[in-house]
Amino acid sequence: RIYHSSGYFRERQLTQLSNGGLFVLHQPEPTAFPHCIHQLTTDVSALETGELSVVRNVDFLSIYYQQIIGEFIGPYNVLPETLIEIQTACDAGSQRLMAKSIGKIGAPLLSAEISTIRVSTTNADRVYMVMTAGVPRPLNGVEFHLVV
Repeated sequence: RIYHSSGYFRERQLTQLSNGGLFVLHQPEPTAFPHCIHQLTTDVSALETGELSVVRNVDFLSIYYQQIIGEFIGPYNVLPETLIEIQTACDAGSQRLMAKSIGKIGAPLLSAEISTIRVSTTNADRVYMVMTAGVPRPLNGVEFHLVV
């Protein structure tokens, strides 16, 4: 049971709380499942930093790719073959994530493209890699036009 989620605050007040960066759960009835009103962070300057689901998804992706790439650090040398293996491992990991879709939510990764993978220009023992990723965004509104 969630206390003070129904009957204590008005709908407008709950919306103000969530718009202020608080994670607000609402439970209309004591026996009902709680649901999130809106999951904003305190940095609402952009969708990527303001929506908690996007922030947490990017956190998940960072940890996921860190684990894939981490397996190469130490036992491998910086060779052209190593760069190919790292890219292949990341591409395979991306494909796995894009295939894991859940109804209403989708997959944690919509698209991924490694645009750069090369030896660092400043550290010969480091690989520089850039991946552009597409992540799902929450549906916050629908613009509907009825033309007759």
